[in-house]
Amino acid sequence: MKWRFFESEDGLWALAIKPSFTLPGSNQQQIHGLDLALPSYGLNLISSHYWGALEVHVNASYMKSPYNTNYAVGVSPPPNRTNILFFSVAPVWRASQNIRLALDTGVTTNPPSSEQYLTSYALLVAIMSVSDEVDVGLSYMRSAANMGIVIANIGASTSRSEIGFT
Repeated sequence: MKWRFFESEDGLWALAIKPSFTLPGSNQQQIHGLDLALPSYGLNLISSHYWGALEVHVNASYMKSPYNTNYAVGVSPPPNRTNILFFSVAPVWRASQNIRLALDTGVTTNPPSSEQYLTSYALLVAIMSVSDEVDVGLSYMRSAANMGIVIANIGASTSRSEIGFT
């Protein structure tokens, strides 16, 4: 759910807040690095600019991502950071009346406390408008120590896919 709390009179610029909540996984999923065994929650501040078939969204997001400290996260012995930040810019192109394509690029907090604080990421998204009020998004994200690794796909990186409803 996203709440637009400020919008220009011409509709070309808006500010919104989007809360998030992630259900917890099991202890075994946390041990294998697939999920965290406690729920996560967050808040995303979005500044949006609209120009016909092109939109640009600037995101600043915070997520509280606790985990069950009695178990390792992906067999990693050092503690993880639980305060996660995201900063990104996302151009969005309207491919058709009901389909938009986006490329979200930015930096995020790296959870393992023994590694560098920020990592880079690129996120490809397809957004289908089911109605005027409901969007379904499918995404694929790759993250690494820097954007060169993300783009070239050479070196250590991680990836994930998600589905979301707004």
